[in-house]
Amino acid sequence: MPSDAKVNQHAWEEAYAHKNDYEQDLLKHIQSKTLYCLAEPLKDAIDDLKLEAGMHVMQFCANNGRELLDVCHAFQCRGTGFDLARNMVEAANQFAETLGVPVTFHAGDLLEQDMSVHDAADMVMMTVGSLCWFKSLDALFAQAASALKDDGILLVHDSHPFTYSTLAAASESNYDPECPERPVNDYGRTEPWVEGGGMGYMSTMKDSATFISYSHTMAELLNALSRHHLVLESFTESSVDYAGVFSEVTTVKLPYSMLLKARKKKL
Repeated sequence: MPSDAKVNQHAWEEAYAHKNDYEQDLLKHIQSKTLYCLAEPLKDAIDDLKLEAGMHVMQFCANNGRELLDVCHAFQCRGTGFDLARNMVEAANQFAETLGVPVTFHAGDLLEQDMSVHDAADMVMMTVGSLCWFKSLDALFAQAASALKDDGILLVHDSHPFTYSTLAAASESNYDPECPERPVNDYGRTEPWVEGGGMGYMSTMKDSATFISYSHTMAELLNALSRHHLVLESFTESSVDYAGVFSEVTTVKLPYSMLLKARKKKL
């Protein structure tokens, strides 16, 4: 049986091969140096870090490279990105060449990457829709700690563990249009979510390959950080659903997204 990573690689490559116009004007947006490709909370957090020219920034689950290229172009940093989908990585490397930005993207299972062959990073970032692809946050944050230099920063902007785990999206059979903000799924669920239908923002296909994802609890998140000497410095919640999963839920302001900043502790 293929691993989750192999299953998801196939699904992401299929989705990107059938992509819509979500890359329209991408290079123009990056060249504007406004961090257009970043959600506001992550943009503000990166602005606060005051990145300097030549610093090394990494991104896990880099997609087509848009966010990492945006950051490295704006701050004259160098970058290293990782993603499962080979066709997205090929596109990302082409975008980097066109922009003249010193960023290199690598394809394959992030958890199998040897971080020792790369220069230690000043910052590792993960954007919305990243955490769910990892069954083990321990394994993920072990890679982040391995990638970072001492005192390096991990920034994670993603869906909130509670709402992502417990609310039903409109496409789910247990979705209740009369009370969409009611928790109906088990918090702490360990079974994977197995879904098709393409990847909404990128492409929509009725008979797409299957994606396998996982939800996590706050305890899993915080304990995994702690076990890998990533010291939490800030944690903020937002009622904005940056993933666009629960767009039908409008009556109650729940924490739909979060942003955490952690620093690698010197040992």
